[in-house]
Amino acid sequence: MGYVWYADVYFLVNFLMNASALFFAAALCNGRVSVQRILLASAGASAARVFLLILLPGWIGQILLVHMVVHPLTVYLALLPDGWRDFLRLMLSVCLLLLVAGGIQESIWMQAGAASETVILPAGVLAMAMFAVWQFRQRRFGRICVAELWLGGERICVKAYCDSGNLLRHPENGKPVSIVDREAIPPL
Repeated sequence: MGYVWYADVYFLVNFLMNASALFFAAALCNGRVSVQRILLASAGASAARVFLLILLPGWIGQILLVHMVVHPLTVYLALLPDGWRDFLRLMLSVCLLLLVAGGIQESIWMQAGAASETVILPAGVLAMAMFAVWQFRQRRFGRICVAELWLGGERICVKAYCDSGNLLRHPENGKPVSIVDREAIPPL
C-alpha cells in the first residue's frame, strides 16, 4: 500500500495551524495584530514546510529546521516582538497551541477518516475567526473598568481604560492625579 501526499492539502493544513497559532499568541500575549502580516507569515511558513518536505530527504532534519528556523522567523515577522522576553513568550504560546491543536487535528483526522479535509478546513477558519473576534473584544472591552474620581470630597464613577499604574503625580503634594476629558465627567 502506497502513501499519497497532496502538497495543496499539506500547505492548507499548515497554513491554518500557523495562522491559528499566531492569532492565539497575539491574543494571549496582548500583542499587536496585523491580520495581513499574520496571514502572509503563515503562508510563507507553510510554503517553507512544503519545500523542506520536497527537498530534504530526512524527516528529522525537516522538523529541526521547521522548529528552530521557520517557526521563530514566522513569529518574529508576524508579531514583531519588542524584545527577547516578548519573543520567548510569543514563541512559547505558539508552540503550546501547535502541540494542543495538532493533537486535536490528528484526532479529527483519525476519527473522520481520509475525507477529513472538509472537516479541518472549516474548523481552522472558524478558529481563526474566533481568535480575531476574541482579540478585538479583549482590546476594546476587556480593559474597561469603573474608575473612581474624587473632586472636592465628592466621588464620581466613570468608565475608563484600566491602567497598569498611575505614574502622574501632583508636583506639590506628590499624590497621584488623573487627566480626564471634561465630557467624560457628568455635571455636578
